[in-house]
Amino acid sequence: MALLKSSTPRAGSPKLRSAFLAVKSLTPKGFRDLSVLVFLHVETRRALVTPATYHPNEAWVCDQAKAFVKHTQKSGLGTDIVMHDRDTKFTTSFDAALESTGLRVKKAAFRSPNTCAFVERFIQTLGQECLDHFIVFGERHLNHLCAVFLDYYHRLRPHQSKENEPLVERRQRKRKAPVARCHSII
Repeated sequence: MALLKSSTPRAGSPKLRSAFLAVKSLTPKGFRDLSVLVFLHVETRRALVTPATYHPNEAWVCDQAKAFVKHTQKSGLGTDIVMHDRDTKFTTSFDAALESTGLRVKKAAFRSPNTCAFVERFIQTLGQECLDHFIVFGERHLNHLCAVFLDYYHRLRPHQSKENEPLVERRQRKRKAPVARCHSII
């Protein structure tokens, strides 16, 4: 008898997962690494990609954590635990910034890459469906590509775990009434 694994996390497991994504960017000085921080709400599959930077230092990471908390409070995503891997960019001040808002932080176990599989799969999807088709020319360009992909990911792309429905219902544009046109035949 085969056991089926659920595509949603167990009760009490972290609802939010986070990871870093590094993208090569072509600049006048050659290729440089741009970094973005990705957050994924596992139950709803909603994703947030932070603005890109060439220097993902401690201050930038803390600023992104604070901006992320504001976003989750504004959007009403139920969050209590944030899980991240043991990347050195996730500093103690990053954890403290999240914990100061009431979130609990869990670090993935050593040598267990599958514990953050949901966010890693989103990063793979972002790369394969969008970023692999472009040469990135800087921070603004990467931010634009990520914003356009996120709009597609949330509003148009079907999700198997959500019965092949988009994550967010598309807004219907108000269409203008058709204009009656008369064509004369001479």
